[in-house]
Amino acid sequence: MPAGYVRSEAHAINNEGVVVGMVDGPGGSKVGPDAFVYEAGRLRLIDEGGPLFSSATAINDRGQVAGVLDDEDEHQKPGEPVKAEAKKAR
Repeated sequence: MPAGYVRSEAHAINNEGVVVGMVDGPGGSKVGPDAFVYEAGRLRLIDEGGPLFSSATAINDRGQVAGVLDDEDEHQKPGEPVKAEAKKAR
């Protein structure tokens, strides 16, 4: 696991044995969560230009990875109405 991270979650594996998921830092820290690909004994973070949150959730046999990311500073608090503005698709 990369320095500063304390936990990981594997979310998917393809037929080539490539694993994707997320790694995260200690609660309250600015480390992670960040998406990763684990292949041939090496863990590689997926760097998408600094989203606040990213997680790889699927990988196909061609090595194409799908997942989620959030680059918004503002988050909805429990009980708040949902904002009507559309999110950018990536």
